[in-house]
Amino acid sequence: PHDAEAGLVEVARLAEQEFRAGTAMFPQYKAVRLVIPSKAQLNAAGVAKASRKKQQLLKDMSDHFTKAIQTGSPLYLAAATYYVGLAQWEYGDFVKHVRLPVNLTAAERAAANTGSDRQATQYYDAARATWQALLDKAQQQKIDNEWVTRTQDALAGNVPATPPVAPGGAP
Repeated sequence: PHDAEAGLVEVARLAEQEFRAGTAMFPQYKAVRLVIPSKAQLNAAGVAKASRKKQQLLKDMSDHFTKAIQTGSPLYLAAATYYVGLAQWEYGDFVKHVRLPVNLTAAERAAANTGSDRQATQYYDAARATWQALLDKAQQQKIDNEWVTRTQDALAGNVPATPPVAPGGAP
């Protein structure tokens, strides 16, 4: 029994460590804006280049959250999954709020905005799917904590502008 207890403590410590590493990156991730400085860069390659930093931060952050989820710790499974959805949602905002070149015609600007809205919707849908998967798993495994409640709120359309603090009160 003692070894099993020590193992659970180690799992929880690892889950917390990975979760905190991921959440520590979130402010930097959120701060990255999509800026397309010229008409010449308003194409798939230009957008990919302008998105590279955000994509890398998303990958690194998601790696930490995935490790926290894989520990199986119910608290951090819920918290990290919530944050994966939040990161997807933020990526939708990133795409939706693209800063376009100033010299676009009204038609070019409208077309670019329509395209970014369509792309943003894909990320918002991915976030909702992630959150719904968490709620399904929480129901199956009888997980009920603040992160499950936050996920229900997010699915109801209340996605916080500022991410919630981690379990224990730390950001």
